[in-house]
Amino acid sequence: MRSQGLAPAAVVRLAENLAIAARNDGGRVRVIEFRMDEEERWVTREIAASDDGGGPSSAHLFSSGGETGEEWNSFFYGTAPPSVSRVTVDGFQAEGGQVVEGAWVVALREKDANPDQVRWEFLDAFGGVIDSGTGIFPPSS
Repeated sequence: MRSQGLAPAAVVRLAENLAIAARNDGGRVRVIEFRMDEEERWVTREIAASDDGGGPSSAHLFSSGGETGEEWNSFFYGTAPPSVSRVTVDGFQAEGGQVVEGAWVVALREKDANPDQVRWEFLDAFGGVIDSGTGIFPPSS
């Protein structure tokens, strides 16, 4: 995980053999999956990436459907300004949301999640709401 240049706080552990993290790569947010293989080595792959739109904050959604065989099927992720410490979502079983170096990711168990279903809040370090809304932004082109 360190080989990806990620701060430890960016990593969201979803299971003993599975973790994810979001990284802000100067205009692009990447969601990276870490999965332990049969030889107990961590294998990485990018599972989602989106342009952040050039603004200080963004929210994107990658969602799988059908018989995925996975426990975690949707990933809500993006960027946040320095005043935001955490991103939360309402109405889903979720893990993650810590903002690290301007990027964040929340894993959802939900399959085929629709952006209109995702109600989010950007919180400061004391839990105060800085911004809130529903869906993704900036809009996809």
